[in-house]
Amino acid sequence: MMMKKDWSVIRITILLYFIVILLPLNYYYTKQSFKSMQNDASTMNNLVEISGALQTLTAINIKEIDDSLETIEKKFINYPPNKEYVDMFHADKFYTLLVKNYEKLKLEMNDEALTKVNSFKTFTQVNNFSNITKEMMSYKMTIILDRLYLSLAFTMIIIVALIFFIRLYIKIQIKKHAIHDHVTGLYNKKYFDNALLKIELLETRQGNELSLLVLSIDNYSELEDSLNKKGFEKRLVGFSTIFNNFFRRSDIVCRIEENCFVAITPDATLTNANKLSDRLLQELNAECLNDSIKIDVRVGVAKYDKDDPLSLLGDAKLNMKSHEVFSIGKTS
Repeated sequence: MMMKKDWSVIRITILLYFIVILLPLNYYYTKQSFKSMQNDASTMNNLVEISGALQTLTAINIKEIDDSLETIEKKFINYPPNKEYVDMFHADKFYTLLVKNYEKLKLEMNDEALTKVNSFKTFTQVNNFSNITKEMMSYKMTIILDRLYLSLAFTMIIIVALIFFIRLYIKIQIKKHAIHDHVTGLYNKKYFDNALLKIELLETRQGNELSLLVLSIDNYSELEDSLNKKGFEKRLVGFSTIFNNFFRRSDIVCRIEENCFVAITPDATLTNANKLSDRLLQELNAECLNDSIKIDVRVGVAKYDKDDPLSLLGDAKLNMKSHEVFSIGKTS
């Protein structure tokens, strides 16, 4: 026999996996941003080497400068992750001027006077290119840090949002599968429907009596508006406690709607249920006599009849509507 999949657990698990995946994705995005800085340090070192080599030009120094310029062109000027910054600061143009002056220097090295002049010009171009490179690196660092902060902020917002939705989803699932009303602690509508169906089937088979008592608070909305949430829930819990304690342990007491309470009373005849409703109103009135809040209620009862086209609850509600409103608590 195949076990039924619990899709609630699967959905939550997927969301949790998504949170875990977000972290390496964020790291990957950050790593990609820092790629453009990968060769910055070596570029500055190469420029320092070029500046030093220009002071005393020899065949060895020329080879070092050539190698350094080749490295700068390959790993800085034409390095793909660096392209947007190179274009923004026109670093390629400064580099081109540097190379042109250097090539002219190499061609005229036989003339000592020209070599001195060209060496100074090349040195100046190296400094210009170095300054532009420093500005570019500083700007790049600012942009990359901004991207890093934005990436982290975005990840945190997504994670917080996912946690919120997970909590909301769990809350909905708990409410969906719960059998108790979260305010009063009484059984809820879901439990009532299942319990009543089972008891009706049992009473039909055994031929025993079954009655239902339903109570409605007519001025529920008015009470809710007149009190703050905490005060209103406290009143509701107090009222529910009195209602619940009135019945036997074998009876099933539920809150099936915001303003509607019911009690399933097995083995109770309709006559007994009517007497029970009268005693209930007296009990509620006695307990709430000194209450400054007036509560208007109606009570209805019904007896289970398998041949009755109306449901037991529908029959009790119909009976309740035909009764007058009963006010408990202070009426002045």
